[in-house]
Amino acid sequence: MVFRVELHGGVQDFVWNWCTARERVEFRQMCRRIAEDPILHSEPTTEPTLSRYVLRFARFGQYIAIFGFDRARKRIRIRRCRRLKKNEPDEPRD
Repeated sequence: MVFRVELHGGVQDFVWNWCTARERVEFRQMCRRIAEDPILHSEPTTEPTLSRYVLRFARFGQYIAIFGFDRARKRIRIRRCRRLKKNEPDEPRD
């Protein structure tokens, strides 16, 4: 099942204004991967300022994209992008 990816609020502006051309390409690639399988290509996170529910995040460049997905509607909504925090590893955990 392929999900539709939607960008919430200022995500598009963030990617355009803060990311390099290479990171924008990585962002589009990341969107394609999570559209194919959001669980396999992301990690769980909690972001109380965005949602009281568990969200997911995926990495691209020096940033992460935080998103929620609705399996019934086949929709992924990227809620926010931000730089990796210092305590977050650069590479996904196995």
